[in-house]
Parts: sequence; structure tokens; C-alpha cells
Amino acid sequence: MLKTSDAARIAALIEDGKADSPQLLSRLEIHPLRRSIVTQLLSWEVGDVRFWALEAAMRIYSRQEYVDALDRAVRDPDEEVKSEAIGRLADVAPDRLLLLAPSLAKRLNAEIPSLEKVFLLWTLAKTGAVETLPQISQLRSTEPDGTQVARVCDVVSLYLKAGAQPILDSIREHGDHAHMEELSTIAWHVLATPAAREALDECAANAPDEECRGNCNYALQRWDGEG
Repeated sequence: MLKTSDAARIAALIEDGKADSPQLLSRLEIHPLRRSIVTQLLSWEVGDVRFWALEAAMRIYSRQEYVDALDRAVRDPDEEVKSEAIGRLADVAPDRLLLLAPSLAKRLNAEIPSLEKVFLLWTLAKTGAVETLPQISQLRSTEPDGTQVARVCDVVSLYLKAGAQPILDSIREHGDHAHMEELSTIAWHVLATPAAREALDECAANAPDEECRGNCNYALQRWDGEG
């Protein structure tokens, strides 16, 4: 059993890279002072510890406490902690990111890695931040056709402008072969509705080419893996 003073001990294990996270989380979940320990770890001076504490907060806090913790962590000075908190908040309470959407959109045209731009685009899609379309359009104008960033820009822009229906129609009818990977991603990662599931099922069974059937099957596997 973990001892009462073990916030520092847990932090030391994380900092040293010696923490067996699943085991440590399981032990923490039954600790009588688990909530207090998580609260301490969320404000620890070392970013790796704060990053680890986000998962602990999800397991131990109430939903509202967890959302509030993420809301604070999206302003963390550590970029990895901030990005993790943004991703988690986009999943559980995307409305909380609406006030941050303009600052997230500004980063699209900064000198950051392409994968981070893709992450930001999916996050903006989850928030439904229509006001960020100009920044998305600006980014798209700098990207050659066919790059991942360009394709994600196209699909996110379509969703923010026209909603889910054109996305689902394209998946069902194989209406946009070049963007099927991104269409299937937005279906499971952003929409996550029964209609989106149905469209992916239809695509996986009936799309005319193996590549698109594979994209939709992969999306279904990711969906089931996150359930």
C-alpha cells in the first residue's frame, strides 16, 4: 500500500523513469488519500510528473474535477503537458476549448511540425470553431496538394462549413477517393455518431477499391480500440 507521504515518492519514480505506470496507477487508485496525491502531482514542478498525473486524474477525480484539471493544464508552460491536456479536453469537453480556439488556430501558421498541425486541425474540428476557417484556409494555401496537412485542411474545412452530412455521404458513396483516409478519420475521431459508424460499415463492406475499404476498416478498429 502506498503511504500518505508518497506524492514525492511517486514523483521521484516518474522523474527517474522507473515508474510502472499501470501498477502505480492501480495502487494509487486504492490509496485513501488518492485525491490529495493527484492534486499535488498535477502542480508538481516537473513537467513529466504533471503529464503522468493527467491520467491519474482521469481515473480518480470526478468527471467535473477532471475537466477542471484539464482546463488548467491547457495553460501549462510545458508544451507536452499542454498538448496532452488539449487532446484530452477535446475528447471529453470540447466546448471548454472554444475560448482557446483562436490561439490554437494562430499556431497553424507557425513553424511547428506537420504532425502538430494535424493535431491542431482535428482539435479545431472537435470544437466546431467556425471562426478559425480563415487560419485554416491560410495554412491550406501554403501546402501542396496531396500532403497530409493539405488533406486534413480540406476535410476539416468541409466539416466546419457544411457539417457532418457531406462527410458521411462521401464515405458511403465513395465520393472522394483522395481524401478517404481523412474522411474516415473524422468519422471516428470527431463525429463518433451512430450515423458515422453506419457510413464506415458501408464503406468497409462496399467501397470499390481495397485502399478505401482498408481506410474504413482501420477507422472502425480505432473506434473499437478507444471504446
